[in-house]
Amino acid sequence: MSNQNNKALDHDLSSARLIRDVATKAAIKAGRIIKQYWGESTNSLEVKHKSSWRDMVTVADKKSEEVILKIVRESFPDHQIISEEGGGTEVSPIQSINNSPNTSKYKWAIDPLDGTTNFRHSYPFFCVSIGVLFEDKPLVGVVYNPIQDELFTAIKGQGAYLNGQKMSVSKVATLRDSLLVTGFAYSINELQKSSMELFKELSFATHGVRRDGAAALDLCYVAAGRLDAFWEYGLHIWDIAAGALMVEEAGGVVTDPIDGNLDLFGNKILASNALIAEELISKIQNSQKLHAGAVS
Repeated sequence: MSNQNNKALDHDLSSARLIRDVATKAAIKAGRIIKQYWGESTNSLEVKHKSSWRDMVTVADKKSEEVILKIVRESFPDHQIISEEGGGTEVSPIQSINNSPNTSKYKWAIDPLDGTTNFRHSYPFFCVSIGVLFEDKPLVGVVYNPIQDELFTAIKGQGAYLNGQKMSVSKVATLRDSLLVTGFAYSINELQKSSMELFKELSFATHGVRRDGAAALDLCYVAAGRLDAFWEYGLHIWDIAAGALMVEEAGGVVTDPIDGNLDLFGNKILASNALIAEELISKIQNSQKLHAGAVS
């Protein structure tokens, strides 16, 4: 490799590390804000609803998002931002000033509080999730669980870490010895039959299936080897951008269980250690055939 190429690689890694550091600063500061609303005060929070009565947003979501956007914009004012509580899109200051399309190759996918329902009920499983894409490919992932004070980080090609310690997916080799996790979309009524049937089938085929209600943290648990696989339908880019990179950098595989290669802007995901992926995909695809048309 030429010296010029070496310098370009160093520059790219340096940029990724800077992005990771800014994302980490934002996630931790946002997590501390969320924690201020945690506990007894949680039940008194004003709650608004979005797509359905299950799909909630609180002041903690909003305050978390505000601090993240402020930190990101101060450091990278030309980067694109997709943030859940911003309605899915946020226009950068430069775009609004110049009245022209944002041409940055960097895109931040932010979920300021993944697991709002859990948070609302004082169930301690939620997080801040920040994924950064470069040319629509995962580059950096940061997920922070403020209750457990667990910080998950990853840079493409540099591994995944939990509080500074390198993570690795599990070595469970068969589906029957695995522990899985899944989730259900807020529009669960539309997918109820197929989702519940698959949940039942895999519950009997494994050591069990958990449903914890925060996709980003579920993915991090797969990356850490605490769980062997995660699948879910009806997700968005801000749910999976950080966690998907975490699993891949920890040695796992991430894909679309029905259509093959993962589309981060799609709505289906399967993440697992490489050892049970093929068996699990087969189970999911066979279940869909039995309930054809129920999942799209």
